[in-house]
Amino acid sequence: YTDETRSGRIKSNCPREIGRVRDEDRTYELGPGETHAFHFDLEPTLGSANYEIVASDEECDRIPISWNGELAEPDCFLSVSSLTFEAEVGGTNSQSFTIENTGNVTIDLDLQFREPNDCAVFELLSGEGETRLAPGSELRVRVRYTPDVVGSTVCHLIPLVDGSASCGFVTLLGTATE
Repeated sequence: YTDETRSGRIKSNCPREIGRVRDEDRTYELGPGETHAFHFDLEPTLGSANYEIVASDEECDRIPISWNGELAEPDCFLSVSSLTFEAEVGGTNSQSFTIENTGNVTIDLDLQFREPNDCAVFELLSGEGETRLAPGSELRVRVRYTPDVVGSTVCHLIPLVDGSASCGFVTLLGTATE
């Protein structure tokens, strides 16, 4: 969901004055056929495109308005579901992937490492920090694996979109040899 400010005009179809129309804590008289410009905050929900402004009159108690904008639909696509790294202890291996904003609104993106294992052997070389990603654009993410002991480790890199893990995650598989 997104908060959006919409502008427009309402017109009274009532045969008489409908009383008061409230707009940002102000009240207006609206006579038959009169119009009034308005601004209001809208939180559109999926499938909803019609809203009403409630007026204070029994005969014409609701003024229907239509909203024909697009619903905000944040969405993203990960170019990979996993990356496999191999390196000698003390060495490094770096790989990249992209995150594409396939939705119709700008998203706030924050990459975070999550267990199941210790993720300290993985480091973001690019794509770190919070990033705003416009619709249709991509972010290239580069990850470096630097093992300090022999063995395998698994870590998840989760792109949080507007605070949630709606993109899924990239599994990072690291194998260290001598």
